[in-house]
Amino acid sequence: MNRHLRSITAAVAIFAALSTPLLAAPFTSGNLVISRVGDQSGLTTLPSALYIDEYTTSGTAVGNTIALPTTASGLNKSIVTAPTVTSAAFLTRSVDGRFLTIGGTADLPVGTTTAGGVFGSSAYPNRVIAFIDSAGNTDTTTTFVAGGSNPRSSVSTNGVDLWVASDTGAGTTGGLRYFTKGQTTPGTLLNSTTTNTRVVNIFNGQLYLSTSTGSVNNGVNTVGTGLPTTATTMTLLPTVASASEYDYFLANPTTLYLADDSTTVGDRGISKWTLSSGVWTKQWTIASEDNLGVRSLTGAVDGSGNVTLYGISAETLSTSGTTINITVPNKLVSLVDTGGPIQLTLTTLATAPANTIWRGVDFAPIPEPSAIVIGVALAGVGVWLRRRK
Repeated sequence: MNRHLRSITAAVAIFAALSTPLLAAPFTSGNLVISRVGDQSGLTTLPSALYIDEYTTSGTAVGNTIALPTTASGLNKSIVTAPTVTSAAFLTRSVDGRFLTIGGTADLPVGTTTAGGVFGSSAYPNRVIAFIDSAGNTDTTTTFVAGGSNPRSSVSTNGVDLWVASDTGAGTTGGLRYFTKGQTTPGTLLNSTTTNTRVVNIFNGQLYLSTSTGSVNNGVNTVGTGLPTTATTMTLLPTVASASEYDYFLANPTTLYLADDSTTVGDRGISKWTLSSGVWTKQWTIASEDNLGVRSLTGAVDGSGNVTLYGISAETLSTSGTTINITVPNKLVSLVDTGGPIQLTLTTLATAPANTIWRGVDFAPIPEPSAIVIGVALAGVGVWLRRRK
C-alpha cells in the first residue's frame, strides 16, 4: 500500500469513527423546537406520548421529530404526560445551549387508565426529567418519587446541574428543587413557603421562578442570589404579576416579557414590563389573534436591541369521556419589539397538528464545542487529501 493510499485509508478510518455523532445531529442551530403531546391518531385524557418537533423561526416544519421514550431501557425511564394538564411539559434550553429539558411521569404506559389520573395516582408516583442533546439523543435517568406532584418545568446550566419546579411545595417532594443529572432521589428543596410553582429559568446567571394563585410570592421571583443549590429566600419582582402568569423572557436587566394564559382582558397574552427606580411597570399587553392567552415564551435580542419573541398560545378544548375535542388549537406566535409602535395582535407562524397539543417552545440545542472542532478537523483532512492528489 503506497503512502497516499495509506493516508486515504487513515482518513476514512477517522471519519468512520467520528462521523456517527456528527452526522446524526438532527437539529439546526437557530431553529425552534416545540414540545408536542399526542401523535395525531386521536387525543384522549389518558397518558400520552411526548414529541419534540423542529420548526424554522418563520414557522415552517422541517420534518424533524424526536419521539421521547414510552418504554424503559436500562436506567432510562419512559416519559409521558396528560394532555389536559396545561402546566406540564414546558421545554427549556440549557444555559450553555447544548441541552433541552422537559419533565413528565415515568413508568406509566400510554393509554393507562388509573384512578386519580396521571399525576394523582399513587400507583404511578415516579417523575422523570428528560435531557435531549443536539443529535436527538435522550437521557431519562433523572427520576424521583413525587406522589401527586407535577414537574412543570426545568432548567440546566450545563447538562448536569438541574433545577425543577413542581406544583406543590412544603411538606411534599414538589416545589422548586435542585438536582444533578442521573439523580434518583428527591432533590434539595430551595424554598418551603412557595407553592404553585410554574416556570423556572436562568437569565444572566440568576435563577428565576414564576408562581401563581395560592403562592405567597405570586408573580415572577428571583431565587436567592445567582444559582442556589440549597434552601434560600425568594424575592418577588415588584408588581410583575398577572391573572395567570406562566413563562417569561428577560431581554435585559430592565426589560421583561410575561406570558399569561387567562381569559382576563388586559392580562392574557404577552405583556411587556420595564424597570425604573426599583419598580416594574407594564407597558402593554397583546393577546393572540384568537383572543387567547399565551403559556410558553422564549426570545432573542439582536445587536440593535430589538427583541423577537416566540410563544405558544393557549388552546380551547372539551372532553367527552376520555376523548378530547380541540376547538381552537395551539399556535406558534411571534412578535418583534423594536421599542416603537407595536402590532395589535401577535403574528401566527404555525398551528399545532390536528389531535395534538403544543406545550413548550425554545431554541434548538447546539452541538458540543468538541463536535464543531472535530468537524473543522475533518474538513481539514479533506482539503489535505485533495492537495495530495
